[in-house]
Amino acid sequence: MNQLLLWLSLLCCAQVDGADGDPAPASEDEQAVLSVQRRRLEQDPDDRAAAWQVGYILYSQGDFEGARRIFEDSERRHGPMAYSSYMLAAIAEQEFRYWVARDLYESCLSLDSEYAPAREALLRLEGVLSDLARFRSARNRVTRELVLVLIAATFLLCLAGITMRRAREAEAGPRPPGPEPRCK
Repeated sequence: MNQLLLWLSLLCCAQVDGADGDPAPASEDEQAVLSVQRRRLEQDPDDRAAAWQVGYILYSQGDFEGARRIFEDSERRHGPMAYSSYMLAAIAEQEFRYWVARDLYESCLSLDSEYAPAREALLRLEGVLSDLARFRSARNRVTRELVLVLIAATFLLCLAGITMRRAREAEAGPRPPGPEPRCK
């Protein structure tokens, strides 16, 4: 029965993101499931199914801190499980803590090597981390090249200024003898 409730609540909450990428607004059904599961969790803090349902609903609503507390507490009470590790990894990924997420996905797969959502998420995340490393490398290379270009441009501007000053002096003819004029 608990498994059935878990799957039904997950189906109610399947749409995590709206069209604009923001968390989907909570439906009345979702709020009702959340309310019921929170009461179950208050009555029995060791009810893992209720905790996971509450955590997933909080995650789907964008309350990553609340969801993290629920899944971390579940792991403290029951030990690491593939689903709770996966959800903690998904939360870390949403918070742009990519290296933490990678470690958690790997932890999830060490608990259950057949857990397809974690395997797919880890492959996707490895691509993101690879792109991020290439971007950082390119940024450092571009920065060095920009500094060299700026040095060369400054040198050329100084050289052009000197050349223009000498051209103006040549047009004006020889200077009369006396002290050098000073700028005021």
